[in-house]
Amino acid sequence: MKKIIILFGLSLLISSCGTTFQRSNLARFNRGYSRNIDLTDIEYLGGNGDSIENAIIIKNAGNSENGIASEYAYIEKHYGKRTIDWEKTKQSLDEKDGKFYDILQIKIISDNQTEIIYFDITDFFGKH
Repeated sequence: MKKIIILFGLSLLISSCGTTFQRSNLARFNRGYSRNIDLTDIEYLGGNGDSIENAIIIKNAGNSENGIASEYAYIEKHYGKRTIDWEKTKQSLDEKDGKFYDILQIKIISDNQTEIIYFDITDFFGKH
């Protein structure tokens, strides 16, 4: 019985930590936006983002605010915290074959290297 209570307590602790982390990330993304950001249904499909042909396809954002926040969430997941581990140095929009691409150039602070990441934003581009 004691083991069951301990396991139950640990599972509650672990699940509450995950929820707190997710809520704190959403709160950070919501700063500066006119509405609340919802990244719940975001899907990252396609390639690794190293070219337009291998762009990371963002699906289910619903609107541009969620879509833009999902780009930064993806970059933070793969490169660390913005302004601490990386910073955006350039951003541009491109259109090819009826699809829209957001191209972000970031500088990795630790080694001063530049990365260019291509996102296919067709699913949410221009939606409010």
